[in-house]
Amino acid sequence: MSSEIEEISYENLGSSLKKKPSAPRSIFGMVMTGLATACMILTLIPLFAVLTYVAIQGLNRLNLDLFTKLPPPPGLSGGGIANAIIGTLIVVGIAAAIAFPWAY
Repeated sequence: MSSEIEEISYENLGSSLKKKPSAPRSIFGMVMTGLATACMILTLIPLFAVLTYVAIQGLNRLNLDLFTKLPPPPGLSGGGIANAIIGTLIVVGIAAAIAFPWAY
């Protein structure tokens, strides 16, 4: 049994695989890409507006007392977040001790 390999001509095959910009699928793809880009920009505007507002308002309250003092009792102003920072460090330390491979 002899097997004969049929030769295929690839010269004409490439012309049918080229993308035509005027094809309905290409136009639809470009319109949908533009619509998705417009929606992304539309949603990023309020996001950056809120982040800018929070950053500007928060910079006024940023000082050393915020990090070193305990929170005040309810109803009083001032205080800090020292116990939150210490609690976070304790939780991260315990998690690191559990996750650390204690192999010899």
